[in-house]
Amino acid sequence: MKIILSGLFLLLLILNSNKTFTQWVLQLDTAGRPVVKIQFIDQQTGWASSVGSLTFVSLGNFYKTTNGGENWIKLLDGYESFPHFQFLNSNTGWLLSLIISTDNVSTNTKLRKTTNGGNNWQDNVLMNEITSFHFPDLNHGYLALNHGKIFKTENGGINWQQIRDSVDNSFRNKIYFLDSINGFLLENFSIKKTTNGGNNWNVVFNNSEFFIFTNIQFILNNGWISASKGNKSYLFRTTNYGNSWDTTLIYQNSEVYVNNYVFMTSDSTGYYTVSIDHYSSVNNMIFRTTNKGNSWNLLPILFNDPVKSSFFINDSIGWLGAGLNVNTYGRSTIFKTTSGGYPIGLITISNSIPQGYSLAQNYPNPFNPETQISFEIPKISFVNLSLYDAIGREITQLVNQQLAPGSYKVEWDASNYPSGVYFYRLQAGEYTETKKMVLIK
Repeated sequence: MKIILSGLFLLLLILNSNKTFTQWVLQLDTAGRPVVKIQFIDQQTGWASSVGSLTFVSLGNFYKTTNGGENWIKLLDGYESFPHFQFLNSNTGWLLSLIISTDNVSTNTKLRKTTNGGNNWQDNVLMNEITSFHFPDLNHGYLALNHGKIFKTENGGINWQQIRDSVDNSFRNKIYFLDSINGFLLENFSIKKTTNGGNNWNVVFNNSEFFIFTNIQFILNNGWISASKGNKSYLFRTTNYGNSWDTTLIYQNSEVYVNNYVFMTSDSTGYYTVSIDHYSSVNNMIFRTTNKGNSWNLLPILFNDPVKSSFFINDSIGWLGAGLNVNTYGRSTIFKTTSGGYPIGLITISNSIPQGYSLAQNYPNPFNPETQISFEIPKISFVNLSLYDAIGREITQLVNQQLAPGSYKVEWDASNYPSGVYFYRLQAGEYTETKKMVLIK
């Protein structure tokens, strides 16, 4: 009987190796370009934008949802990309549009404004090489351009004045303001801070090495910045309103070009995503912190599209923007979690690295109707924990994804199953073990 069950287990594992992962639900999967920005103002209303290109032509889409991402409506598309947008409420927002010139040398950009939730847009300002913008309130706004140029508005974008001229060769600069006078400029070799609305800038971080900054976020006096240098993804962090910054290496990839993005749901809990532009789940990493970024734990993720952005409305509910841009082919994808990115029912006991793989006896056993199964893995592994009835038929999969090293437990509620003998099987890397449990009602 044991030989027959083992054969059945092996066969069933092979046949059921491509399951849906309950921690992330695919909400948008359509022809388009990678989703690089997501923002929600509540659990129902949100927007997403995509960026791509095809032989000297920009391609992109802009989407909106009013039901938590169940449906996404395409509001804009065509021969332009939308690398950044910002909404201050359900009606008022701004959108950066990018058009690559036919010679692939210059970049035409324009800032658009909406007052009806994105249904209609009007051009706010047109100029070359806008790299980012930020509005701390409805009136004050700032534009950053390549080479250090900065423009400012005090009337919601009706008029703009230049407050900083070209000063260097920096590009992909990012600008962010805490309020109308205190803000930050992220350049390739430095982070600068202003306390007088951009009239003067002081260096608060300086480095001889070249960084590409992705995004910046503040909650109270705590701030975080995601950045890349070669094949390395870094987190910049401050606890004193940006007067000083420390850096942490989050992940080192085998590829040179990486995508990274940090999003904090509170001053202690947040997420950091890392990916490269290959269609492979190995290239997607999602890390979670619960101690302000002092340490980061790897979350399971197995969908293939490279992750470009994230947004969380709270510690549990969030969205990931992803997609592909490969020659003539492109796709926009958005995934949603309601469990903070963790598999439903899976609990991390410890992030300490155990000595080896192990599968514990379920507790309690016998049980009615709930029991817990604990296991340990010493290295990043694809983990499958499946349940079988007495004749070897698979009845459910409790875990089926990549996990970081650590100790875990998963709960099983057998309320809908009859009394009897059941088996549970753990397969992780080259490790396989099966144990028996008894349900008595």
